[in-house]
Amino acid sequence: MSKKTLTRSEMIEFIITSARDASKIKDKKKRERMLSNAKIHLIKSTDKEVEDLYSRVKREGAEAVFK
Repeated sequence: MSKKTLTRSEMIEFIITSARDASKIKDKKKRERMLSNAKIHLIKSTDKEVEDLYSRVKREGAEAVFK
């Protein structure tokens, strides 16, 4: 059985969705603005940085990573 590899954009979406779920910010507009900025930052990041953050979120959970 081969391991399905995710594309870079799928990894970014997973990271952003996990951060949204773990967010304690009640103001929806503020939270979405911050997540939008984070997504732009991830898009500009290298593949290695995105893969490392994705692995860390999968391993430790979004709440631990984004506290």
